[in-house]
Amino acid sequence: SSNKGFWIKNIVDVVRRDFTLKILLSLWLVRIVSIKNSLNLNASLDLLLFYSSILVLYLILKYFFENQKKTLDQLFNFHLLIVSGVVLYGVLQLIMAFFGWRLPGVLLGSTFVRIPSTFYDTNHLPAYLLTAFPSLLIMTFYQKIESRRFFLSILTGLYCLVTLFTFSRSGFLAFSLALTLLSLVFLRRKYWRKLMLILGTVCLAAVIIYLTSQTQLSIFKRLSSVFNLEDKSTVAHGLLWYGGLQLFTRSPIIGLGYGSFSEHFRASAIGFQHGLFDPATTVRIPAHSIWLEVLVETGLLGSALYLWFMLVVFEKAWRALRIVVNPKLFLLQVSLLVSFVGLMASGLFYSYNLEFFWFFIF
Repeated sequence: SSNKGFWIKNIVDVVRRDFTLKILLSLWLVRIVSIKNSLNLNASLDLLLFYSSILVLYLILKYFFENQKKTLDQLFNFHLLIVSGVVLYGVLQLIMAFFGWRLPGVLLGSTFVRIPSTFYDTNHLPAYLLTAFPSLLIMTFYQKIESRRFFLSILTGLYCLVTLFTFSRSGFLAFSLALTLLSLVFLRRKYWRKLMLILGTVCLAAVIIYLTSQTQLSIFKRLSSVFNLEDKSTVAHGLLWYGGLQLFTRSPIIGLGYGSFSEHFRASAIGFQHGLFDPATTVRIPAHSIWLEVLVETGLLGSALYLWFMLVVFEKAWRALRIVVNPKLFLLQVSLLVSFVGLMASGLFYSYNLEFFWFFIF
């Protein structure tokens, strides 16, 4: 009995002292309540279990932050290593595709080769790469050993190459925004050599886009399809947003059930029209937007808490940025912040119920 009371007191103290954890737990409660409107209880409970495990991940990383910062640094460096391995596998997929060998997951279309690397969905890959690319780029600048700096420079170039061949419009948006923000920081701080490397990367990407546009594998056509109302993918995404906002009005306070977007959307008139453009109607469909998904599934309560949490993360990162004096640490902090902003932007057009998303944010 005394041990039980001790643990309860400790848990209460942890929650009471951690404002961020209060928001995450409040979001957890709202998601539980929203499930009463779910049309797929199993899927909702599975997703709730995933989010519950994410809360445990938060507590583990918080413990490392407060007691073993070196371990936390090692974890992030290991993350950079794994992401880089995923990039190299993506390069292998790309090379094999051009030689006529299709590795598992690679999509070969009439106008593109899409590289998913180790992901089931190609659109998840650029967001994953973005959690490492800016940090790796900054590390390249401050690497003193020439051979290592050369290797890291090549590696960051491969990050961009693989991102281009994901043909992911949300990925292009995220990387473009991150590179733009980094360029503005370098310009403001008068880091001309670093700025020139960014501009060189952009020019290289422009050359690749131009060269592919002279073939059937046109990256430019993929980018411009965002504005093409005859493109099936563009229309399908538009219907998702339009239909999602209509679904929101059915239960604006607590939503239609955490993890139940697909069932509600498929049962709607807009969902039927969507099926005319995307014939895979037997597959559960995500909202293709973290913001739309939260709004429809957990209503205004869930959306407010989710947005509040992301603003807290941004505020903490920005405050840390303001007090850092060391130039290298300043740029490393900038790299984390631009990765976060890029993730939030790509989240407008894709949803990430994946471990790496939360790991990076925490």
